Amino acid sequence: MFWLFAREDVMRFESALRFACLGFLVLGLSGCVQSKATITSNRANDYHANIKRLLVITDLGQALKGKIDGDEEGIFESNVRDALAKCSIVVEFHRHDPLALQNDAQEAIRATSPDTVMTLAWKSAQSGGRAPKSTVYIGSIVDLTTKRLVWKAEIDFQSAWSGGETLAASLVDRLKADTIISASCPTPIVPRRGI
Repeated sequence: MFWLFAREDVMRFESALRFACLGFLVLGLSGCVQSKATITSNRANDYHANIKRLLVITDLGQALKGKIDGDEEGIFESNVRDALAKCSIVVEFHRHDPLALQNDAQEAIRATSPDTVMTLAWKSAQSGGRAPKSTVYIGSIVDLTTKRLVWKAEIDFQSAWSGGETLAASLVDRLKADTIISASCPTPIVPRRGI
């Protein structure tokens, strides 16, 4: 009898949560909206990727800061790091400090000795009140062996639920599609929220 009562309470709670999410959507609030990332890119045709050590230098702005899910930027980093580790790529992250007086990117390169460097930096951001924050990132990859730019991308990112996972999954999928990394690298899982 107790189990039946508890199950009814759980079902009522789930129903109320769905109703609340619908209300959020109707009102244009981002509380139950999934993050979204759309990436367009260009890869050098003669580039044959053989990445072993990748340094990712980021300046992601505010899109992944202070979200309900916690440290979204840290979640993004761990998802990319874990996915690429499964296809034998060691990934280090360096969060660029826009107020640094010295070139902290050069220090990070010296400290980690990568063969490839990716930069991800925000280009523009806008917020529509309570709607998801929209940020455009520019990504690039430099092959340090040849010292040339081999990949460039523009990422249109709308940050809401599961922002870190969504950005990581979209980036890994695009790198696989562009044959920058192996197709065997797993895509990070994006938890679904809302209805």
